[in-house]
Amino acid sequence: MFKLASTAETHPLATEKALRKAGIQQVSYGLGRRPTHRIIYAVDRGNVVIYRIRAFKQDKIDLGDLD
Repeated sequence: MFKLASTAETHPLATEKALRKAGIQQVSYGLGRRPTHRIIYAVDRGNVVIYRIRAFKQDKIDLGDLD
């Protein structure tokens, strides 16, 4: 998580259309060769706000799920 703080603005926007429109980003990670999870977050005034950590196998989420 500490690495995310220094690279947060370099990662792509989330795959869900509603999240992209809101500027929500994601980073993929995992222990093996293939990522198994993604961190869904935003950068707000220089701070990284993590909304969810989700497995790739989980369904897509909507902006309302981040409340």
